[in-house]
Amino acid sequence: MIERPCPATDVEPWEIPYVHHPKPKTYSRAECTCNPVRFFAILSMQRSGSGWFETLLNSHINISSNGEIFSVKVRRSNISTIVETLDRVYSLDWFNSASKNECTAAVGLKWMLNQGLMQHHEEIVEYFKTRGVSAIFLFRRNPLTQDDFSTCKFL
Repeated sequence: MIERPCPATDVEPWEIPYVHHPKPKTYSRAECTCNPVRFFAILSMQRSGSGWFETLLNSHINISSNGEIFSVKVRRSNISTIVETLDRVYSLDWFNSASKNECTAAVGLKWMLNQGLMQHHEEIVEYFKTRGVSAIFLFRRNPLTQDDFSTCKFL
């Protein structure tokens, strides 16, 4: 007989790889131990609206997006430090102003493409696959060209 830490929920079979029950080292999730947590990463370029999107996510009481964690160079210096940092975030042991409570339903971060993501993309994709991290891609598409600006008349 297989022991399950939590009673079965109404999670669809296709969702199972994306539903987690983290056990933080720094605190107890107490009565929320059986609340599933989903992992995400917002992958983006500058000026794409990622700050607005992250603010929108953080306005939910049970969603924590931890900002640009990899803007600090030492955290992205090699794949080992990247994985160590990701593990801290997804185990709910990363604390900052976005941290909510023990009943967090989704946790993630914002990661700019120029912050070590492209240099280690194969290892990061593998990490996301094995850990069930959902990638949210935000890219800016500006349909205006320089010619469009030259025809504008400002009053």
